[in-house]
Amino acid sequence: MLTDTRLRHLKPKEKLYKVNDRDGLYVAVTPAGTISFRYNYSINGRQETVTFGRYGVGGITLAEARERLNEANDSVMIYDSLSNRSSLLRLKKRGHTVINTSCNESDEIESVTFSQLVSLKTQHGDLLLLDVREPAERNVISIGGMHIPLRDLPTRIADLPEDQLIVCYCKSGSRSKRAILFLQDQGFTRIVNLRGGIMGLTQTEKQNLREWGEQYES
Repeated sequence: MLTDTRLRHLKPKEKLYKVNDRDGLYVAVTPAGTISFRYNYSINGRQETVTFGRYGVGGITLAEARERLNEANDSVMIYDSLSNRSSLLRLKKRGHTVINTSCNESDEIESVTFSQLVSLKTQHGDLLLLDVREPAERNVISIGGMHIPLRDLPTRIADLPEDQLIVCYCKSGSRSKRAILFLQDQGFTRIVNLRGGIMGLTQTEKQNLREWGEQYES
């Protein structure tokens, strides 16, 4: 099984090689030294590979890769060759169907830092914060805003204003990126990601955002 220490010490070889983690997740190390998290699955009798992201600076962590794998479990992978985007059609046990979108490395998501968010709030008084985390996470800490878990977005799109600027956030910025891709596919254009999510904010920043988002609590 992989660890962060082991990942940091992986060295490139003459040919691409794999190192297994758990539950089918593994990393591929290229001769150039790029390390990417991957997972193989079968569809219509063919073996396909999904890449969750690169490891290292500007990429994702081992924990985030495992989280993405968990979210892909019990799902059908659909690939759109025109947009170079893969989607997960998740089937819930109680017959509830949810569509989540996974980010490829080529997907471009507009992100803002806290300081940029302050500026946006000044320019757009009706700015809406959108929290796509689970209820249990929001109970632990919340910076306000409208709360719609990622899995519920397809059935609650009508709750979102298309004419307002939306800043989407989650714990680390990963799920909010997928939420943005999904909403963009539904026609939303004024939506950006809070870079780093909750984990990337200081206590002072969280308090400021909490005060801004109180009017949208739900």
